[in-house]
Amino acid sequence: MLHRTREVVAIFARHGLGWLVVQLGLGDLLPFERGIFGHPVREAPYRQAEHVRMAFSELGVVFIKLAQFLSTRPDIVPPEYVAELSKLQDSAPTVSHEQICEVIRTELGQPPETLFATFDPQPLASASIGQVHAATLQSGEGVIVKVQRPGVAEQVALDLQILAGVAEWADAHAAIAHTLNLPMLVDEFSYTFLF
Repeated sequence: MLHRTREVVAIFARHGLGWLVVQLGLGDLLPFERGIFGHPVREAPYRQAEHVRMAFSELGVVFIKLAQFLSTRPDIVPPEYVAELSKLQDSAPTVSHEQICEVIRTELGQPPETLFATFDPQPLASASIGQVHAATLQSGEGVIVKVQRPGVAEQVALDLQILAGVAEWADAHAAIAHTLNLPMLVDEFSYTFLF
């Protein structure tokens, strides 16, 4: 769990959110000496809300869902952040075709090229938990195949545990976290995520 916690902190720091990590009392986990900063270069500087969206997107399923959850909470999230996090409502990074084929092979015992007459390597849509592909059965019938991201169940359990731990820690050590009642927000988020 410490490895994943360090990874989460490093991604936040790389996106200029080191101030948030320090504010939450997790500054000791920042590996600045490893040269972790570096993301796509562009003409205009990234806005803070964009960094938050990019960090959540990079962190995967739980954080994408957290961004979606926060985008519906204008009572605690400023409008610029609501607008930026809302961009993760309808899109998520795709999983490579090779990884999707491996999930199908593991779950169904055969690769997609054996199971289906055709299997489109380009996803029709990608969501936080999985993505969908068009395929044709051997009978010629067109189908949609929904494939869960590899390792998603384990990642969800670990990331929810990390979020709960960070919320408890921050609630005890940072006034802003205590004011927002982060443990309650994480509980609410976890409940909506799992049910």
